Parts: sequence; structure tokens; C-alpha cells
Amino acid sequence: MVCGRNLTAGITLALGLTLGAGCGGSQPTAAGPVPAGSGAPTAVATAATAGSLTPAAHVPSAGTTKGVPEEPCTLGNEAECLAKCDAGGAESCARLSNIYFLVKDNPAEQARAFAAAKKGCDGGSSAGCNNLGFAYEIGLGTAKDFDQARALYESACKQGNSASYNNLGTMYEEGHGVPKDAAKAVDLYRQACVLHNPDGCYNLGYAYAQATGVAADLKQAQASYAMACDDNHGGACNNLAYLYADGRGAPKDEAKAAELFGKACGLGSANSCFQLGSSLLDGTPAVPKDEAKALALGRKSCDGGSAKGCRLLGFMLENGRGTAKNAKAAVELYQKACAAGDAVGCNNLGVSYRLGSGVGHDDRKAAELFTLGCDKGSANACTELGTLYFTGVGVTKDAAKARDLFRKACSAGQKDGCDKLKVAGGKP
Repeated sequence: MVCGRNLTAGITLALGLTLGAGCGGSQPTAAGPVPAGSGAPTAVATAATAGSLTPAAHVPSAGTTKGVPEEPCTLGNEAECLAKCDAGGAESCARLSNIYFLVKDNPAEQARAFAAAKKGCDGGSSAGCNNLGFAYEIGLGTAKDFDQARALYESACKQGNSASYNNLGTMYEEGHGVPKDAAKAVDLYRQACVLHNPDGCYNLGYAYAQATGVAADLKQAQASYAMACDDNHGGACNNLAYLYADGRGAPKDEAKAAELFGKACGLGSANSCFQLGSSLLDGTPAVPKDEAKALALGRKSCDGGSAKGCRLLGFMLENGRGTAKNAKAAVELYQKACAAGDAVGCNNLGVSYRLGSGVGHDDRKAAELFTLGCDKGSANACTELGTLYFTGVGVTKDAAKARDLFRKACSAGQKDGCDKLKVAGGKP
């Protein structure tokens, strides 16, 4: 799965701090083939295919006023920053608002953030105006007011603030207080990117990849993602990796893709940790097998919120790959993955119940989980469920329903589903 834009979360403030941005919760798509009925859970996912972009980044974003020296105002020295703000340092006020917005998760601190952003804006800081616009757009420390947000972003844009170009673009793309206008959003993202705003470049790349407000152009998407990745945007590095892995917009280069997944993982992309870990599990021509690293990446991905990462970690624990076998722990991880919507995690959990691996044997429960997995898109789960219906195990025997399930799996490209459909007397 490739990172896309999430137009409701992941907002980046001016001056380089990010609120919920990145691609930590995204996941790759298709499951690797495992013969249904073999009892072997699906291990990993393949690289995302064309068109597999999914939402991930509306971001009021980073960007300082041109010519304004950096103020020593970072996490841990709020007192010094507050003193500079109280002394009239507008940029310090803007930076202080970042700290309050991003670190202090309570209404009192949000109110302080709003006040600091306003003081910075009133003192002439375009970053302060951007952050104040963010407060109005999201409703932090004040009531939501899209008109105020737009006016503040427009004012900061006139001062050359790259973040506000990006943020104004998201307002037009989402229709926050303005008519939706994807083409205008793209123009604003382009201006943000020219000013080296990584979120602007990321959003521009996504627009080119998805033909949103502009004609599809994967080479332009690649160039835009590359600019953002060079500025350490994890989501952009993740998306760029997929372009290299699939040879879209750039020559196919699996080694380069692995390098980019590694960088994105280091920048907080749980999806990229999963993808690189999946490659390391069995190795590829470009990525030598390393189960120990795969295990560490699976754990990092799962801890970072990736359902696919939890499933990968579960698979390794169940099968003793890079660690001692622990079927019970694997079941817990499959449960976590399935609950988070991972179709293959549901399939793997169903296999555990069907085999009594790490949990009590329960064919009815297995059927429920295979149904979930099949409905969510796991061809393996459809074949497993079809097998249960064909044999009448855990469900009422129903050959016609079994054939429908085998046909669904076969249509998704699963060979075992195609083979069982023939055995069951069905036609593709």
C-alpha cells in the first residue's frame, strides 16, 4: 500500500514539527499465495500494484519566514522560548505554539498554543499566522472558523510561507470553507514544493500519481516524491520506493526500493518497515535473506500501528522464523491484525482456529474468520471458507456456495482456488 493524502489528519505546523503526519498506519496490499487447506498462514504481502494508493496526508506544514534567523526554541527549552516570546520575539512565539500544539494534549495547553500563535502572527511572523490558521481550521484552542483560517493562510502565503501554500491547497482540495477545486489545490501544492516544503511536494506527487486536479504523470510524481524524500518525508520515501519496486515513473530497481523503504522506516513509516521486513524474511535478488532483521522490522512495524506488521510478526512467531516458536503469541498478533482490518490476518487467525494452533480447535470460529478475511479481500480466506462449505466442516454443507467462493478466489488470481473450483465441478 502506498501512502496517499489523509485530508482530515496529519497536519504539519510551520517551523518543522508534524502532528500525526507520515505513513505509519498504511499497509501493502496483496497476500502471498498459500494453498488453502495446507494449514500454512499467509506470510507476507507483495509490493503494491498500480493504483493501490490509499489516503494519508493533509498537512498544514513546515516552513519559516524567509530571512528570519532560526530561534533556539525546541522541545525541552520551553521556558527560554517563552521568555523570548514575552520579550517580543515573534518567531519564538510561533515556535512556542508548535510545542504547545504538538506536545500538550489538553484544552489549557491548546489555548496557550492559540495565544502564542496569535502573538507571533500579530508580531509579523508568517509562521505564527500559519499556525493560527491551523488552529482555526482544526478548532484547537478556539472554535473552528474556515474563513479565518483561509485568510490567515493567504496572508502568510503573501509573505512567502511555504507551509501556508500547502495548507491552503488542502482547504481547496477538501472544500474547507471554499468550493472544492482540485486544480487550484495542485497549483498551491506546486508553489509550496518550489519553496521546498516537503508536504507540498508530497501532495503534489500524490496528485500526479492519482490524476487528482492534474493529468496523471508518474515521472512528475517520482520527481515530487524524490524532493520530499530528500527532505526526510517518510510517506514520500515510502511512495517513491513503490515506484522503483514496480518500475512506474522510474526504471525498476528493487535495490533502490529497499533502500528507500529502509529510509522511510527510519522516518516512522510502519508500512515501510513491514515491506522491508517482508523482503528480508525470504530474501530477494536485491535483498539478502535476514530473518533477525525481518523480525525486528516486523516488531517495529506492529508497534508503529501497522496491522500488516503485526501479521508478519505473528507469522514469524508461529513458524519459528528468526525466533523461537510461539503459537499463542502468534494468535494474539493475528487477532490484533484482524481487528485492525487486515484480511490476511483474519485468514491466518482462522487457520489457527482450524488447526488448534496456539488456541483451542474451533471450526465454527474458523469459518467466521475466513468469512471476515474473504469479505475484506483475502483470496486465501475465500478458498479456506469454500473448503469448509464443500466439506460441511464448521458450516452447513453447501456445494454451490463453495463453488462461488472458489470462483471468487480464482478471479483474484489464487491458483488453489482455481484448482478447487475445477474439482468442485464449477467453471471460472
